Amino acid sequence: MLAIAPNYAQVHQNTGLIYYRKFQNTNRRAHLYQSILEFEWAANLENNAKNHTKLLQLYSQLLNDISRGLYHNQFI
Repeated sequence: MLAIAPNYAQVHQNTGLIYYRKFQNTNRRAHLYQSILEFEWAANLENNAKNHTKLLQLYSQLLNDISRGLYHNQFI
C-alpha cells in the first residue's frame, strides 16, 4: 500500500501502529524506531493532534528506555 499511496497519512499511521505492536511483542528497539519514523512521516503529511500525541508518546518511551546506554554520565 505504501508503494501505491506514499503520501497518504493513514497508511503511515497504520504502519507505525504495526511496528509499535511488533515492538511490544518482541521488545526490539528497531521496531520502535521504525514506528517513530512512520509517525513522523504521518505528522508531516497530516498535521493533527493524534499524530503528534502518538509521536510524543513514542519519543518519551524511547528516551526513558533503561536498556539504552546512558552516555551523558559516563564520566561520573
